[in-house]
Amino acid sequence: MLTTLKKLWQDEAAQDLAEYGIALAVITVAVAAAALAISTDVTTIWEAAKTVINNVAKALPAAPTP
Repeated sequence: MLTTLKKLWQDEAAQDLAEYGIALAVITVAVAAAALAISTDVTTIWEAAKTVINNVAKALPAAPTP
């Protein structure tokens, strides 16, 4: 048992996997932070577009009835 633990402790393949895991976690946090930062801007843009479309729709004459 002790020999197996020593072999695992000296194995560097697991270290690479741990480093990739940490890098993935850092990238995930950065992407989540960026998404939160731009979410209000995207909402503002969509609200402005909605307002413009509604104003144009109100300005159009009513469709004639057949």
